[in-house]
Amino acid sequence: GYYDQAGGLHQFDERWIHANDAHRIEKPNRINTAAQWYLDGAFAALPHEGFDPASHVMPASKPTRFLNDGDVIDLGERQFRVCHLPGVTSGASALFEDATGVLFTGETLVWDGDFVYDGEDKWKEGRIYNVENGKTYDSKLRLLAQDKLKLSGCVLFFCKSYTWHRAPENDMPANRTPNP
Repeated sequence: GYYDQAGGLHQFDERWIHANDAHRIEKPNRINTAAQWYLDGAFAALPHEGFDPASHVMPASKPTRFLNDGDVIDLGERQFRVCHLPGVTSGASALFEDATGVLFTGETLVWDGDFVYDGEDKWKEGRIYNVENGKTYDSKLRLLAQDKLKLSGCVLFFCKSYTWHRAPENDMPANRTPNP
């Protein structure tokens, strides 16, 4: 629902989104789309004369389908299961392809700060930043395998963990190289 991912939604006939983020596209403003913090410095050149990044608000659009955890998006030859992973926004979701084990996360995984190596492929004393509420949480990472990362975050004694799988290199877009 942020401007950099949803700014052109009004141009599409189908607009699928988790219900928790629907307000961002139905009634966008500079705060709920994160434009207030990022849009002002986003342009090397303005898109047209008279464009003012400091006052721009993306056009509103109405969702045509609400996505829920476990829903399947069937594209014919490929099917993706919706995984609701609130964090960067309360409606943040990833798409998991059961057939290949590939997880498309978008900005679901965002962290802030330095992690300290703790041996045996573990890092501690990290911080994870939640863009939606502006809070930063204690966290740790553990590399479970060359292509599998476990991320844990805690507030007091309430903790959550997620395991992330790297997409195979042959599934990467032609113009993108995998991280080392």
